[in-house]
Amino acid sequence: MSNPNQKDAGCLHPEMCSGQEIRLRKSSLIFEEGEKLTSFYIVKEGACLLSSLSEKNEQRIHRILGPGDIMGKRSFFTGEGAVSSAQALNEVTLSVYSANEMMGFLKSQPGLCQEVMAELIQDGYRSEDEEPVFNVHKDITQRLAALLHYLATKFGTNSANELRVQLKRIEMAAVLGTSPEYITNLLKRFESWGVIKGYKNKIQLHGLEQLESMFSP
Repeated sequence: MSNPNQKDAGCLHPEMCSGQEIRLRKSSLIFEEGEKLTSFYIVKEGACLLSSLSEKNEQRIHRILGPGDIMGKRSFFTGEGAVSSAQALNEVTLSVYSANEMMGFLKSQPGLCQEVMAELIQDGYRSEDEEPVFNVHKDITQRLAALLHYLATKFGTNSANELRVQLKRIEMAAVLGTSPEYITNLLKRFESWGVIKGYKNKIQLHGLEQLESMFSP
């Protein structure tokens, strides 16, 4: 069930794909919450997790980023500490830009400058505690279905219909605000309904339409 809607690997702004390219292994830390960044990053391949720690020292996952998404731009431009930590969910390729490189782009390409400023303004309206689109005010079953649908449409599936980006049960729980045990029980229920097949730490989908019908109005 390879997904035709999956984003092609590459930069959100193709003219900015000439930055320093780095490759990181799964679980590599890219930057930490509170760190003042002197570079920002564009995801070229793979998936990255943005998260922060709650007052109880529990991980709160805010966003899952893929090809074309930008990380660290708010801290880069404001000089303030990053509001989230960024970690590689699988093997990732990033384009990294320093202040000098970025300023050169902005001076030479006014259109790009306007786009970047618009994104920063949008960030300003976005709550620091914003959760992903699948963490809406619906019940946990609907939200899990929306999360699996998001992973499939954002990152695609392989020839065996397995999600290309697989989250651990504890990571799903952190995204959806529940326990790993409850996620495990829900996935077993999804499997009994014929929506997925789960084995080891992999999830195989039987159809996007089934998932969408579970959370759509």
